[in-house]
Amino acid sequence: MCFATALVEVLISWKFRHDTGNITDNPTPLYISLPWIIVGTVCLLYYLKLRFGSRVTTKYGDSAWEIEERKKLEAEAKVEKPSSAKAEGTSSKKKNKKD
Repeated sequence: MCFATALVEVLISWKFRHDTGNITDNPTPLYISLPWIIVGTVCLLYYLKLRFGSRVTTKYGDSAWEIEERKKLEAEAKVEKPSSAKAEGTSSKKKNKKD
């Protein structure tokens, strides 16, 4: 593997040596540089948003927003249980009356 890497490096160096007429000596045009700059900037901003945003995730699920979401879901579940219990109680009474 090391030999193959060294061989490739030698071949690339031989191909792009000085005064061989390749275009590496010319400045890169803006229409080539600009898309790379834009993509790099977008990737960096997206990484920063994921890393430092308000909904930052963690490996074990202990982030602040996940704890808040869990509390909201638990509160909603507590609120729904009495209403569903009432509905079940009334439906069971109706079933008993029909029997």
